[in-house]
Amino acid sequence: MSCTVINTLEDLIRINSVNPAYEQGQPEAAMASYVADFCHERNIETWKQEVFPERPNIIARIDGEQPGKRIIFEAHTDTVTAVDMETPFEPVVRNGRLYGRGACDTKGGLAAMMHALAQVKASDHKPPCEIWLAATVDEEHSCGGVKALCETLEADAAIVAEPTQLRVTTACAGALRSLAGRHTARNRISARMPSSRWPRSSG
Repeated sequence: MSCTVINTLEDLIRINSVNPAYEQGQPEAAMASYVADFCHERNIETWKQEVFPERPNIIARIDGEQPGKRIIFEAHTDTVTAVDMETPFEPVVRNGRLYGRGACDTKGGLAAMMHALAQVKASDHKPPCEIWLAATVDEEHSCGGVKALCETLEADAAIVAEPTQLRVTTACAGALRSLAGRHTARNRISARMPSSRWPRSSG
């Protein structure tokens, strides 16, 4: 299993996890297995939350000093279509940046969160609160994974790995996705805060 964040990200990019709603898509099972194996090898408690057939969320947990307090690291395992890319599943580094389908949205964030969890576990020091990593399915279509996660989850805070141009963002304007027609017609409307209004990191 990979031992650096970059190696892990390269491995994740090599896994085709295009959402099944898109052309050439397939279930996120391989991504789920990779994340679960990574955590198991580091003795991190891990379990599956079944969402759709062959499309589970993977949840990993580290105990904290206060079991009633919990922070969630969340990143999704699916990507949008790759039909417009020549080699979408071959990671390439150019000018100090790593490219490949899902590298930014959100396999890069997922790899970072996996390694953050591993470092906390390896430190042998309990964090102040529980830390959960949730690798969720289906964000790029109907958000079925995070909906299933939130049905029974209670937490005090969450960090979501969506790309924000490295700005700390404390809220989202949201999205409205609707299906129309008898077959596959689909309308998607997303709302995004103007960049000038995004909260900026004080660092």
